[in-house]
This record gives sequence, structure tokens and C-alpha cells, in this order.
Amino acid sequence: MFEWRDWPLPVLLAFGQFATWPGMTLLAGDRPPAVAVAVSGTATVVVSAALLWRRPHPYRSTAVAVTALRCAMALVPTGALTVLSFAELIALYSVGAHRRLGGAVTVTVFVTIGSAGTTVLGHGLTGETLGGVLVDVLTFLLAVGLGRGRQRWRTGRRRAAGHLAAARAAREQAAARERHRLACELHDVSAHHLTGIVVTVNAARRLACQRPELVDEALRFAADAARQTSGTLRQLVGVLRHGDPVEAALGSRLTELVDGFRRLGTPVTLTAAGPATDVAGDLVFACVREALTNAVRYAPGAAARVGTAVQGGHLVVTVVNDPGRGESDDAVTGSGGGLAGIRARARSCGGELDAGATPAGGWQVCLTLPAPAGPGADRRTTGYRAELADVTVALLATTIPVAAAVLDTQTRRAAEVDPPAAAVLAVLAMVHASPLLWRRRAPWWTLAATGAGCLLWPVALHTELLPTELLAVMLLGHLAEVVAVYTVASRTSTRTSWLAVPAAALAIGVSAAVGFAADPAVGAPAATPAPRAAHLLAIGLVAVVFAVPAGMLLAAVWVVGTVLRRRRGRVLRGERSAVLSATVAAESIAYAARRQIATRLSEAVLPLAGEVALVADRRDDGDPAEHLALVAATARQALAAMRDLLVDLRGETDAEHLPVPTVAALAALCAAYRAAGRPVATDLPTEPVGLPAALDVSAYRLVETALAAGDTGPAWVRLAAPPGAGVYLQVRGVPSAVRGTPAAVLRARTVALGGEFTAQAGGTVQIWLPQPPSPVAREVTSSRSG
Repeated sequence: MFEWRDWPLPVLLAFGQFATWPGMTLLAGDRPPAVAVAVSGTATVVVSAALLWRRPHPYRSTAVAVTALRCAMALVPTGALTVLSFAELIALYSVGAHRRLGGAVTVTVFVTIGSAGTTVLGHGLTGETLGGVLVDVLTFLLAVGLGRGRQRWRTGRRRAAGHLAAARAAREQAAARERHRLACELHDVSAHHLTGIVVTVNAARRLACQRPELVDEALRFAADAARQTSGTLRQLVGVLRHGDPVEAALGSRLTELVDGFRRLGTPVTLTAAGPATDVAGDLVFACVREALTNAVRYAPGAAARVGTAVQGGHLVVTVVNDPGRGESDDAVTGSGGGLAGIRARARSCGGELDAGATPAGGWQVCLTLPAPAGPGADRRTTGYRAELADVTVALLATTIPVAAAVLDTQTRRAAEVDPPAAAVLAVLAMVHASPLLWRRRAPWWTLAATGAGCLLWPVALHTELLPTELLAVMLLGHLAEVVAVYTVASRTSTRTSWLAVPAAALAIGVSAAVGFAADPAVGAPAATPAPRAAHLLAIGLVAVVFAVPAGMLLAAVWVVGTVLRRRRGRVLRGERSAVLSATVAAESIAYAARRQIATRLSEAVLPLAGEVALVADRRDDGDPAEHLALVAATARQALAAMRDLLVDLRGETDAEHLPVPTVAALAALCAAYRAAGRPVATDLPTEPVGLPAALDVSAYRLVETALAAGDTGPAWVRLAAPPGAGVYLQVRGVPSAVRGTPAAVLRARTVALGGEFTAQAGGTVQIWLPQPPSPVAREVTSSRSG
């Protein structure tokens, strides 16, 4: 169906055509041929009806309108369909506004061929027809260029609407996002300290009989770590209530972190190279801390290596630990969300986090982030690119004077333009109009350049480079000043843009007066003062005669440009205001959430963290083992309080019953996709497959990565695990997973496990993972795998 805005323009075009021809002809008393009237009326109806479809179907509308118009022009008197011929420009504008540039140029070429063909067939191949065809071509290009500008405006409005929708969505989700972010932060800043206390105290309890000196060391470490935890939590409470403190440099923070883990008995080597922004620095620190905490928890005593480097435009952080020296009994201290939170933060920064077993039986965590740009990297040196409309306007301002001169000499033969004069005319027109290519970047400089260029015309007339018969043609070149005034009005402040009108009018008046003085019919001023004064007065009157009408025209153009600029400004200010309001509201909601969390943190967790230090500092003559057990129990209570707070922040029901990401959880993963609206079918084993932990987790992660590649269509997941033969995976309906970054991630994970990865063009991923030669020495929980 048509919209109301589709009707007025075709109706006005039809009314104008009927009013001018045959209406004006009939009012003058002439009787046009009946056949011509019938053809004109039919063409008007057909063209106007075709223009009703110009928005939804611009190609078809243009084809019908141009074909009907050109066929009718061959059957009616010359000039009878002048008003209706504007339908070509309207149709081409719609093509430029609603279709891609390539299609618009193609349509313009076909319309130009049709226009040139009918013109040459009707009037023959002459200089006049060639000039007319050239002007038509530039006019067509101008219409398409204006349509492209309109398309860019609408694209910008759609993008602004998307920003506003995102800001409003962020406002709606501000509290939940802030709670999730703070849950990750709480896990990062405190969990590893309390975990270290539990691990160290338990180790001292086991070795108390063989190495009694470890008891005092463990108690001192527990007291120091508890005090550090309390201080960190108090600092975090202050941050939540009053704002972020200034962070130390990443290198010193990593060095301090590694030294702390060395004191826990974990041999850690650090190789740091490459810069990091504030956000990336916090994320790198959190990733290294979480990975080392997991190493202490699940592989006590194992050596670890930390490295940061810039590779291929990315900041790569790796933490690798060797296999543990024994089983750990501290798995219950994990909350299950450490690496998962870091993975989410990495993706929000445009990065990725991978974690998995190493061939040697250890564990590796790899964080990849976009490398921060160096100084001046964001200063783009690309040159200025003029728009299609600017190029077309400049060409029109260049061509119109030249074409007018050719048409004048072809029709009246008043003065032949010899080749040197034609070359001078073309050069002057080009110099005068070429500043319009930069009108968007420098409106005032463009106006000054065109005003100076128009003074070259009378100079050429006085030096006899051009015949004085071209004085009238010179006036057509002032289209450049008109365009320059419009640009100043539409792109600069109203307080000063009005000055463009008198400035351009003065330049036009002076140019016309000086050119008028070059006419031999005017003659040179006499030697006596009186005739000389009369001659100068006449030239001044000529300047006024030309400047006043030019000023009126320029004032009207200035008003149009000013109105459009103000309208555009209101739209842009409204969009910015709406986005700012939504952003401020989201910040207010997030701030309220932070204050609430700070209150709960100070009331529920801080007292227990301080109690750990008090218990560890207590010295008595009782049993050291009981003292260590009391410290461990108090630390576990603090961890439990922290875990309860994290559960509330994340909206989870029970941290102890979080689903472990293994093959057994694939059915739940696919069910979650189905609940979200994406049909995902499964062919999974009905009985437990009994895979080693690393293989079990890796199979789940590979399927998860394939399904999360970005596709929304139906998918199918199949898994087979024959005894002793490894795991066979097949995921269909994931075309985004067979190319680009998802495919590279899947291939890297598969190869790291010694498997085979195959990607088919139809959107199918096939993976085989071999059975490890020996079971993995430690159980992998969700806290390790994220």
C-alpha cells in the first residue's frame, strides 16, 4: 500500500503538466492536435502512477516512467512535456535514496542512453544536441547524488535509533549488569586470598608432625592474607560508594601478584612485555590472578609460567602450569564462576579467553585482547573524498557556461568561439567551480574561492581572451556562488552565515560591472572629468542592477539552507539528548546497585575476613592442629559468605549445584537454545559415557563454541563416544562456525588435544578427539574451565 507522502509529488506533477500543456495552449486560443493531447494525457497518467511506486520499487518505477516519457516525447510537439520530464529526476533521486550506489549508477547509464537516443533521433547529431545531452547527464547525476545524501541521512538516523535502543536496553539492564560485573570483581579481588589461606593451612596441618615450623609460617601467612583481604574489601567498598581509585601500572601489579603466589609455595615465572590500557590492564590482572589461584587450588606445588606479549596486533596473555604433585582436597572452595566472568569481560572488550589441558597434563589459560594503539595511531591520514553530489554540482557549474556558449553560437551565429577562446572559457569555468569539491569541509573558503574566481571572467574579457559577446554566458557561471551560499547557510552558524549573502552579491555585481565595461559599445571614458565620472557612475549602476536581484536570490537560498540546518540540528540534538538521558539513568541505577552491594559486603563478608586475621594472630599453648583447623574453618566461613553474596549477585540458586560443563550438560545447553527460540536437535548418548575430565569438558566447549558462532537458524548436534575410541562430534546448521574466528578457535582447540577438525561449506563441523593415553591426574571443575 502507498503511504500518504507518496501522493503529493505525482499529483502536483500531473497537475502542472496538464496546466502548461495543453492547458496554456488552449487558453491562448490554439488547438493542439488531438492525437498529441491524447498521448500527452496518457503519458502523464502513466508516469504519475509509476512514481507512486518510487519508494518500494524504485527500479521498476524508473523504468516505467522513463519509457513512457521518452515514447511520448517522440509523438508530441517539442517542449510539450517539459514539466513531465522532471519525473526522470524524481525517479533517479528515489533510486539513489533507496538502492545501492552500483545499482543507481547502472540505472543512470540506461536513462542517459535513452535520453541521448531520443534527442539525437529527434534533432540530429549537432553541437546543440550534444550540449543538451551533457547537461542532462550531469543533471541525472546530481539527482542520484542528492538521493545518496538522503540515504546517508536515513542511515545515520537508523544508527542513532539503534544507539538509543541500546542505551535504553542498558538502562533496563543496568542493575543486573552491574551486579554481574561486581560479582566478577569480588571473585577477583578476594577469593584467591581466602583460597590461599585454606590451601596453606591444610597443607601445614598435614605436615605438622614432620615439619612443625610450618605451623607458625602458615599462621603468619593466614593473618597477613586475611588482613590483605580485609583491606582490599574495604577499598572495594569505598570504590563502590565513592568512585574508582587510581590504579598502579600493570607491570608492578603483576610482579606483586606473582611474588604473593611465590610465598604460597608456587614457583611462578613472569615474562611481561607489551602495553595495556586501563580496561585491558584490569582484565589481564584478573585473568592471571584467577589462573594462578586455580593452579594453587587444583595443582598444589606445580610450577607456573605467566607471559604477556603483543602478537599480530593482539595482546596475548598466557598462564601455564605443570601437572600437580598430588590430589587436592580444596575443590569445594571454588565458586564456579571465575573464568566464566573473565571470558564475558574479554568478549565485551573484543577479545577471547581459552582454557584447556596441555599435552603434558597441565593446564593453560590464554587471553587474547585487541592491542592498544600507540600514540597517534588513531590519527587517520586518509585524504578528503568529495561526495557524488559535490562532483556533479562542480561539473554542472563548469559545463553550463560552456554549453551555453556553444548553443548560442550554433543558434544565432552571432559570434563564433574559436578553439583558443573555447579553451580559455573551459579553464575559467573549471577554476571558478572547482572549489565546490571542498564545500562540505570548508564552506567559507569555498565561498571566498568562488568569489575570487568570478572576477577572472571580466579580466579575460578586458584582455580579449574571450569575446565580449560571451558577457551573458559569464553570468551563468555564478551558479557556483549560489551553491557556496547554500553550503555556508546549511553548515555554519546563523550569527555569521548571513554575511555570505552580501559578500556573494557584491562579487557578482562587481564582476558584471567590470565585464560590462569591457564591451566596446560602452566605450572608454573621455579624458575630461565629467564624462569620466558619468562612465564610472554607469558602471556602478550596472553593479547595483546585478547585485540587487542576485542578493534577493541568494537570500532565498540562504533561508532554505538555514531552515534545513536548524531542522537537522533539532533532530541531532534530540537524538543526543535521548541517548544521554538513557545513559545517565543507567548510571544512576548502577550507582544505586553499587551502594547496595557495598552495604552487604561490609556487613556480611568484611567481619568474617577480619575474624580470620584475629584467629590466626591468637597465640596460645593449645594444640597447633586445632588452631590451624579453627583458622581453616573461619576462612571457609568467609568463603561461604562470599559465595552466598556471589550467588545473590548472579541470580543463581545454589553455587554448590552449578552444572559442570561436560558432555552430560549438552542436552541442557541445547534445551536452553530451544527455549530462546532456536531449534537445536540432538543425537546424544542416553547413558553416561565415562570420559576423562579434560576430554569431557573439551567436547562440551567445542559444541558450545560452534553453537555460539552467531547463527540463529536450526541446528543439529550429534555426539558418539565408542569405548576407547575418543569422541566424535558433528554440528550442523552453523555456517558461521566454518569460517573466520570461530573456525580458528575450534581448530586450535581440537589440534591442541591431538584431534582432527573438518569444516564443510554447508555449515557442518566435524571433530574427532582422541582418547588420552592416561587419565588426567585431577578432576576438572567448572571453576577451572570457566
